[in-house]
Amino acid sequence: MRAMAFDVGQPGDRIVVGFDGSECSKGVLQWAAHQAQLTHARLEVVTAWESAFKRVAAVAAGHRDIIDSMQAAYSDVDIRPIVLVGRPAVMLTETANGAKLLVLGRSGHGALNGSLLGSVSEYCLHHAPCPVVIIR
Repeated sequence: MRAMAFDVGQPGDRIVVGFDGSECSKGVLQWAAHQAQLTHARLEVVTAWESAFKRVAAVAAGHRDIIDSMQAAYSDVDIRPIVLVGRPAVMLTETANGAKLLVLGRSGHGALNGSLLGSVSEYCLHHAPCPVVIIR
């Protein structure tokens, strides 16, 4: 994926990216990291689950390696992992409050349910307090 430099503001601004560890979200994370590098923004990598905390902790530990490798590739970007327990769409939009950009993957099922977006992307698109980029 090729990142485009959106005018998201000044150094020190934040970009929030949703990350669930899927192959799609790995590509989205890379796009967001490159965008953060281009715009000198801090990158907040949000993993949110509506499940028991023990499961969240186990998933977050597995994601740590992926985020660490992204930090190595983008050493000039301040990458901060955030793990939240709650409805992912709500957690993402709340975290994006004050951010310059929210970046998400598209995980909708297309023709299977008549939707072009997944439910999290759809919710965030309509409720986010900042611009939203949805990457296929």
